[in-house]
Amino acid sequence: METTLDSRAEVPRRTAGSFVGEARFDGYFISTALPREQAAACLPPGFVLADRPYGRPSTSYPAVLVFGRQSDTAVWFAGTRWPTGFR
Repeated sequence: METTLDSRAEVPRRTAGSFVGEARFDGYFISTALPREQAAACLPPGFVLADRPYGRPSTSYPAVLVFGRQSDTAVWFAGTRWPTGFR
């Protein structure tokens, strides 16, 4: 039988201390453009806005705003789901 998965290919393995988190998210993602000064003011100390590609000057900067709530949070460790109870 022919398969698309090469049986000789090495299967990626997680490191011993790895884990995965999951949550349900109910909310909105909003794409907008902010004035560069306003976008820069939102950054933590030591961070700067990236330069515009190809040297295109612009007074606005693209931004994504996320409004919502996470629930049903859990951590997967060693193949077991561990609910955290955080919202």
